[in-house]
Amino acid sequence: MASAKSKVQKLKAKDYGFKPFQKMPGTQQKKFHKFHESLFESPAWNDLTIHSKMLYIEMSRKFNGTNENEILFLQKEGIQIMGKNTFHKCIKQLEDHGFIDYVQRNKYNCLANVYGLSTRWHTFIPEQTGKSDSS
Repeated sequence: MASAKSKVQKLKAKDYGFKPFQKMPGTQQKKFHKFHESLFESPAWNDLTIHSKMLYIEMSRKFNGTNENEILFLQKEGIQIMGKNTFHKCIKQLEDHGFIDYVQRNKYNCLANVYGLSTRWHTFIPEQTGKSDSS
C-alpha cells in the first residue's frame, strides 16, 4: 500500500500539464495527448505567446512517458513552424516560464539540442508591468 502511495506522489511531482500517448478506447485511433485544465489556467501558460504555446505542444509530442530529460528538438524543426528569431525567443520564454530546461545545448545547431520537461511552471509568477492603478 505504501509503494502505491509513493507512486502517486511521484506522479504528482512530475505534472507537465499533459498525459502522453493515450488512445481512444475501443478504437485503432492514433495516439493523442491529454492536456490538463491546470496547465491552461496557470499564470505561466497565460503569460506565454501563442508561438510559445504552439512550440510547447510540438515539443510535448516527443514525450513518450519516460524521456522527460531527453526531448530532442532541432532548430530546423522549429523554423518549419515559425521564423528562426521567433523560435529562439520561444525557447527562451519556455525556459524562463519553467516549461523546459536545457539538458544539452549544441552550439552550432548541427545537432539537436536536448531539452528536459520541467514542472517549474507551477510556481511561475508573472512580472509586474510597473503600472499603478492610482489616479
